[in-house]
Amino acid sequence: MTPADSINPVAVELLEEIGIKVAHGKPRVVTPVLIGESSRVITFGCIDRCPLGAREKFEDWSIPGSTGRDDLLRPREELLAIRGEVERRVL
Repeated sequence: MTPADSINPVAVELLEEIGIKVAHGKPRVVTPVLIGESSRVITFGCIDRCPLGAREKFEDWSIPGSTGRDDLLRPREELLAIRGEVERRVL
């Protein structure tokens, strides 16, 4: 799987609203090294596409609308709802 060239600008804006700076970030492939360095792997219905090692420490968050569509096609309200659910689970 190849990552996107850039982060959806609406997602960048929504994350910056809550103090998360990702404007200069770039999507990247999740590698076995990244998985190995992680204490937990959160997936959104895509564990079948994760590298080796993810199954041993993954937790799948079934968040409506979080997977299966191109982020550039998502309305702001949908991304806002996803952000809110992730924020609720993290904080």
